[in-house]
Amino acid sequence: MQFFKKLFAFYVESNLHVSIAGASFTAVSLLYLEGKIEGLYPLFVFFSTLPGYHFIRIVDKYEYGEESIGNFLSELSIEIISLLVISFFGILYVGSRIGMSQMWILIPAVLTTFFYAVPILKYKGQKVTLRTYPRLKLLSIAFTWSIVTVLFPLQEYLGEKVLWLLALQRFLLILVLVIPFDIRDLKVDALSLQTLPQQIGIKRTKAFAAFFLLLFIGISFIRISNAVHLVIIDACIALISFYFLFRANINQSKYFASFWVEAVPIFWMGFVGLYFLMT
Repeated sequence: MQFFKKLFAFYVESNLHVSIAGASFTAVSLLYLEGKIEGLYPLFVFFSTLPGYHFIRIVDKYEYGEESIGNFLSELSIEIISLLVISFFGILYVGSRIGMSQMWILIPAVLTTFFYAVPILKYKGQKVTLRTYPRLKLLSIAFTWSIVTVLFPLQEYLGEKVLWLLALQRFLLILVLVIPFDIRDLKVDALSLQTLPQQIGIKRTKAFAAFFLLLFIGISFIRISNAVHLVIIDACIALISFYFLFRANINQSKYFASFWVEAVPIFWMGFVGLYFLMT
């Protein structure tokens, strides 16, 4: 039993879970617009998410600098180092298959991730990141994931309304999924962050998030009105997200947000994938 607990902890804390979630988001996008999964894009998102999140963790845990990064790297286990090496070669291989001409759309997401971690921006005379800049944390996360999991794999549809509706829908869902993390972090977040729960309280934040979920379902009716089963799937995802939102509190269990909330896109991919297999 102890072995499985350690294995589970490694799975979540190594960012494998969030990487699979990102790949699942990407797969859902491809299924909705193309009815099939082009495996290269979910794989690329999976491989790039792993080092991306570890990069943020490096800068978050230590002051930005060569010596600090060296200290962090020296603490990494051989398992994490192996994952990062595999991810690096995975990015190179899958990226070469996709082609550099398809990568330009990731530039805003890469820059947002960099500024999310590295304190270069200034606020009231102090260097801050997008993560610590008041009110920008939530928006920067949703913006990045919408680009990476919707616009990147489906950029040939950039001129079509349906793509932007899907991107807006994804943006709204990610806003909702980040809120349980903000509620969890109320104990440790500086008041200067001005997250939604800090500004308006937990109850009002949940009410805003519930409204976002209603918009999420409304967009589904507009975007896929000719496929009622897919609208029902989106409604189910909204209900699951609302359940986790409702259950979120300051004293939530250790893996409530980092496992269950981040599993929502995996559930979504499972539902949508099953639907397309059966039709």
